[in-house]
Amino acid sequence: MFKSLKIMLLVIMLSTGVYQVKAISILKPIITTGDNPVLETVGNLTTYAVPLAALSASLVLRDWQGAGQFLAAIAVSGATAGILKNTVQERRPWQPVGEKGVAFPSGHAVAAFAGSWFFWRRYGWRYGLFASLFALFVGYYRVEMQAHWVHDIIGSAVIAFLSAWLFVSKRTKPKLPPIIQFLFKPLSIRFNFKKDNIKW
Repeated sequence: MFKSLKIMLLVIMLSTGVYQVKAISILKPIITTGDNPVLETVGNLTTYAVPLAALSASLVLRDWQGAGQFLAAIAVSGATAGILKNTVQERRPWQPVGEKGVAFPSGHAVAAFAGSWFFWRRYGWRYGLFASLFALFVGYYRVEMQAHWVHDIIGSAVIAFLSAWLFVSKRTKPKLPPIIQFLFKPLSIRFNFKKDNIKW
């Protein structure tokens, strides 16, 4: 089953990776201008590819609990990003000084890092590290397109990490999301789950 997962991840993510290499090699002279439609297209595809791969992985493995946890994590991180955008109102790099904007945090980076942190928490560092490379590319592309500052990307990664830490549990030992365990621990409520037989 995990062999199928590896194949699926390669197909989804490397398909965008091919275009990344092509875009960077062909358009390198103008990659820092902030006006690069090809880089923008590739970056957008990668933004969707990472969370899509995370959700697809849980569905392929019939890991319904994992799918639910991922949806909860990305929903909370996305809502947090939306609230902060409207609260902080930080201008984007291309906007005039003093003008209000919605730069912090980056919605694209939040989505990508939500997928990568899910892999780290749910399926282990091997998958998480692979997914993180694509999430980092999304952060790079958003900065290069002058849509965000570097600290916007870092903040987005932190938001996604906290959401994953709160809602996603490790696959090798199914249990309630950490936030639920924390809330119910004072009540001494015990939940028993059947362990999965997973071979790495």
